[in-house]
Amino acid sequence: MDEATLHKVEIYDRKTVKLSGIKQVLSFNDQEILVESVQGFVVLKGESLFITGLNLEAGTLIVEGFLKEFTYPEEGVKAKERGKKVWERLFR
Repeated sequence: MDEATLHKVEIYDRKTVKLSGIKQVLSFNDQEILVESVQGFVVLKGESLFITGLNLEAGTLIVEGFLKEFTYPEEGVKAKERGKKVWERLFR
């Protein structure tokens, strides 16, 4: 199993989060990051969140800031579909 297909989460002092098995970053701002992983959708919430490393070929993501919440939402699929609909409306 290579790093791109293995989903792993490492959290250091609620300040640094390292994720593997990442397919894509769907949305991000300084308070919330939504990503799609090989195990489903992942939402990170916090303060001053900042993506310091992203390598989609290797499937890795590094986020720094103050982490308040880390979840695997089942409704993440709906959020992804909403995002697609917005892009479809913009680029008709």
